Amino acid sequence: MPGVTYCRDIGEIHDALVHLAQEGRRRLGLAEDLADDALEKSRGASTRGS
Repeated sequence: MPGVTYCRDIGEIHDALVHLAQEGRRRLGLAEDLADDALEKSRGASTRGS
């Protein structure tokens, strides 16, 4: 099944969870960067309108 990781032992579970945590941190960083960009754009738009 695509997108599913089957773990057979504790070591595989550990590795899968470490990988999942790394991916979560990567995605969180991307989301924060996007939020910062959106914030900067909205600030720029509000100062131009004044």
